[in-house]
Amino acid sequence: MNKYSCQLNKIFREDKDFRNARTITVFVEYYGSNSFAGWHNPNDKMDVTLFDIDVFQKGILKPKDFIKKFEHLGIPDIIYEGNYNQSLIDNVRNNVYDLSEGVVCKGITKTKRKKIEQIHMSKIKTIEWLQKVKKKYGQDKLLEELNGDKSLMI
Repeated sequence: MNKYSCQLNKIFREDKDFRNARTITVFVEYYGSNSFAGWHNPNDKMDVTLFDIDVFQKGILKPKDFIKKFEHLGIPDIIYEGNYNQSLIDNVRNNVYDLSEGVVCKGITKTKRKKIEQIHMSKIKTIEWLQKVKKKYGQDKLLEELNGDKSLMI
């Protein structure tokens, strides 16, 4: 609330895409300098970073709309724009972008029958980060981070 409430209140009241929304859900990442895999050091100074907005009965904002409307508030860095493909996955896993953890990829898919745009999201973690999870918490925690997909085990 301290970091975003004034700015979000202004956007939600002035922007026609939000003005009449019954509910708007704001998603933030909570972290400190020593946070790792869901664990936070109680001695850290904690922060939050805005990463998504969901408008009741409309859904998650399209990626370009989110960037356009909220980039000035300090959203996560955009490291790639383009097709979700094996090259992107390999680059993130091999940490070509100098990441501390990985990325959340967002895109739009149009359904064939109704031509409706659907937002899709996925995470890609670096091999470094996955190895650190495995070393620190073990194989079961790593598998949990991989949503049970054993083919992604390192």
